[in-house]
Amino acid sequence: MAIQFLEEALHSVTLPSSNHFDKILAWCKWWVKGAHGQTFTTERLRSVYELSANGIPVEPRVYGAVVRSLLSADLIEPIGWDESKNKQAHKRPIRVWRIK
Repeated sequence: MAIQFLEEALHSVTLPSSNHFDKILAWCKWWVKGAHGQTFTTERLRSVYELSANGIPVEPRVYGAVVRSLLSADLIEPIGWDESKNKQAHKRPIRVWRIK
């Protein structure tokens, strides 16, 4: 049963038509180029993207993959931790990133 849920989750994250990974990554690369030195969390990135662009992904975990891609491309760096502002996350720690 757990294997089935894992396979479904992985499948939903990798479907470009439903999670908009390529579109979000392209937008985020554009956004970080104009925001040198600013800091952000993935929550803020998601909020800014969803307010300024079309196509809210079905699978919100896609933002984690986008941030990992930005990190791999050496466009951002981790600088610390903050508390989640999402009430459902119960103030869990989240990573703060700085745009290079």
